[in-house]
Amino acid sequence: MDWLRRERMNQAKHRLIDTDEPIKEIARQCGYRDPYFFSKDFKKTHRAPPYGLPGTGARPGTRDLVSSFT
Repeated sequence: MDWLRRERMNQAKHRLIDTDEPIKEIARQCGYRDPYFFSKDFKKTHRAPPYGLPGTGARPGTRDLVSSFT
């Protein structure tokens, strides 16, 4: 994985945890034009979808994923 992608994913992870902004907006702020591609890239990088983090309207049972991100 290249440096820029790693930095974008780290920035996205922190924004997802620290803010209540929608995934679509965080994707745009991190340099992704397509939220679908952002979600695929995030899942590939972190082995979990971005909606499983706090502040993203996580579905029941997905909060367990947070421990692997901190």
